[in-house]
Amino acid sequence: MGVRLRDHQVEAVDAIMRGLDVPPGGIPPGGLRGQVHAACGTGKTVMAAAAAITALP
Repeated sequence: MGVRLRDHQVEAVDAIMRGLDVPPGGIPPGGLRGQVHAACGTGKTVMAAAAAITALP
């Protein structure tokens, strides 16, 4: 990825990926969802993009 993530962003992306781990028995009927709560200007869009790139190599 062309952008270097800050420490708090790396931690958030790791948490996103842990939250999206498929549980035993497969994906629940409602799917897998998550939320990122962070202040304005902390790079939520960059974190989401990094998580997407990580999830779909």
